[in-house]
Amino acid sequence: MPFAAYYSEEMSKTLALRLFLIVLCKSSIESNAEEITCGLSNAQDTRAKDIPKFVIGGRNVKPGEVPGYASLVIKSCVFGIFCQEAFCGASIWNKTKIITAAHCVSSDVPWITKTTVTVCIGAHENSNRANTTDGIKCYLSERILIHPEYNTNTITNDIAIIEIPDGMDVPKFTNNGYGSTNTFCAPKDISYVGAKCFVAGFGVWDRETKQLAPILQISEMVVIPNEECKMSYSDVTDNQVCARGLEGQTACNGDSGGPLFCVNEGQKFELIGDVSYGTRDCPQGYPVVYTRNSKYLDFIRLS
Repeated sequence: MPFAAYYSEEMSKTLALRLFLIVLCKSSIESNAEEITCGLSNAQDTRAKDIPKFVIGGRNVKPGEVPGYASLVIKSCVFGIFCQEAFCGASIWNKTKIITAAHCVSSDVPWITKTTVTVCIGAHENSNRANTTDGIKCYLSERILIHPEYNTNTITNDIAIIEIPDGMDVPKFTNNGYGSTNTFCAPKDISYVGAKCFVAGFGVWDRETKQLAPILQISEMVVIPNEECKMSYSDVTDNQVCARGLEGQTACNGDSGGPLFCVNEGQKFELIGDVSYGTRDCPQGYPVVYTRNSKYLDFIRLS
């Protein structure tokens, strides 16, 4: 089943306060954007401490460690009256494009539903904490391009593009990491089995409370062969990639659409997948299925 986009009435109220919020980091000094290439991290140790593990085996990211991460608040209104908000993850592709999962932004009745997305970049803490020192910047968009062959039954082609026509403040590195943004590098058309990879997100970190993580989380993942993945999900295709945590870590609800990225030989992050679906309640030991981005580069670039 696809990971549900995270719904919360309290989150909806507090996230509304962050719309269009543009706040500079404390004592920030921005690097020359021309010197920042795709996939670079700007990890800083400011306020980063050894803390207990959260997000199903994850850890807090250092400020600026995953500058390509974006958080989404999706507002869907039927007939302009009945509205609900959901939370998903996403990835920065370039200054005007965000990649996420189609199931985050699709509707069963699109002809009577209006969907808007608030895209927030540079966030280190969960948006509902309303920390004005985080350096977050948010953009509102109604330009949502869902893959034309997205199938809600088989959860295939689970990818969508959100456009920010006027562009985002990308790339940007700050001296303390907060508010840093960057693009991911494009993936190669390889299996990535055995590569050093990670998943990041604000998704559920406690199976009991179902609460979202207060700080952006990151977990190391192992990409497994699709044949092995089919032991858990028999309908996995070549357009998908599967990964599991080394010690039971896993993506979960609220992580949907977020990045699965691997470190290449140049120590840059390549965006190989987007969180698509997994097993209900996110049990330990089960792999998670991601959309394999290398199979959708034409869709991404031409959208």
